Amino acid sequence: SSPQVQDSKRHDINVRIQLAGHLTGIRHVGFQKICAALNLPPPLEEGRHNKRDKELLQVVQKFANESMSTAMQEAVDVAKSTDITVSGDGTWQTRDFSSKHGAADLLSTCDSPKVVDIETCSKTCNVCAGAKSLLQLGTPEARAKYDQTIINHNCGKNFDEPSGNMEASSILKMFRRSEKKYGVRYVKYIGDGDSKTFSVLKTEIPYKGIQIQKIEDINHFGKRLKRALEVIKRKCGKEKLSDGKTIGGKGRLTDQMITRFQIYFCEAIRKNKNDLDKLYKSAQAMYWHKFSTNSDHHHQFCDEAWCGYLQAKKNNTRYNHTPHGLPRAVMNKIKPAFDSICSKQSLMRVLNGSTQNANEAFHALIWTMSPKHKAASDVTFNIACYLAVVVFSDGYYSLGKKYLKK
Repeated sequence: SSPQVQDSKRHDINVRIQLAGHLTGIRHVGFQKICAALNLPPPLEEGRHNKRDKELLQVVQKFANESMSTAMQEAVDVAKSTDITVSGDGTWQTRDFSSKHGAADLLSTCDSPKVVDIETCSKTCNVCAGAKSLLQLGTPEARAKYDQTIINHNCGKNFDEPSGNMEASSILKMFRRSEKKYGVRYVKYIGDGDSKTFSVLKTEIPYKGIQIQKIEDINHFGKRLKRALEVIKRKCGKEKLSDGKTIGGKGRLTDQMITRFQIYFCEAIRKNKNDLDKLYKSAQAMYWHKFSTNSDHHHQFCDEAWCGYLQAKKNNTRYNHTPHGLPRAVMNKIKPAFDSICSKQSLMRVLNGSTQNANEAFHALIWTMSPKHKAASDVTFNIACYLAVVVFSDGYYSLGKKYLKK
């Protein structure tokens, strides 16, 4: 009773089930269970479903390319230039460097960031893996079928390097094709400081005569202070400081206090990212406010809006530093971390900084459609990536409006 899709022999309900299986991440197996529980006829047989998946991949890839082209035009219109800023990041199916699938993406930096390019990487091909089992039969017929399968199939494996190289390799590839694909150049790149991607971009130089400018990710830069303090605390261990006590413990450098320093630092960057002098002053205030005691005040960097001492001084009231500061022995020990990370030279890297929050949100969407705990073929992984592009940039409604008319 379900109507046929326009220009197709497929019925609307089958198209919707296939699409829903990928959008929810349950795929064919999940819908088999749902149909069984509801006492409904089963969906398409698995072999036919897999064949339809290959057709689906071509369709959603086309829609994703259309979406990215529109997003790029928006970015050019906002920038009023073909030299634009993008944020880039990579994502992997598993955390270690043996992940079979991964992707890297570039997003615009408009008020509503959208995906402008994506590159997927797969280290395996299900067809190749299945065909190899034919060789174990050892017959001429099996060998002939193997050769025919390998020759005729479109191999899904497109990456041979270590999985950790997927991000840098993919982003370089996207930079190199930007002029031919869109007629634009990515002259500013927002990325995390720990990634080797920017080093590759500096070495390979995708645009002749153009030095790409790195814009530090605020969140990743803020974590540097946290990591530096954690290293100091770990190295000190149970060592007695100048006051005869360890660095950690109540009223000293606890894990909670380290997290607070990170939060304060990130907040200082966000509020002052366009003014180096104000940023430096706010970063220094974190340290010297905690360094101050009742007999030795150091609030020259503090802001009256939040500093209790300056507020008390203005109101001519008393202020007790003891519950708000840290012991001098602790502060002296952690000073090198602040001197290094909160220096003007270091803070220059995060001036006019931004975040990769949009990239991370996009990655989260990919993995709802291709859950990390489930094995995925190159086809299903690519479908998830391209569906995520359309949904992230244009919404679910646009996907249904486009696909169900085909």
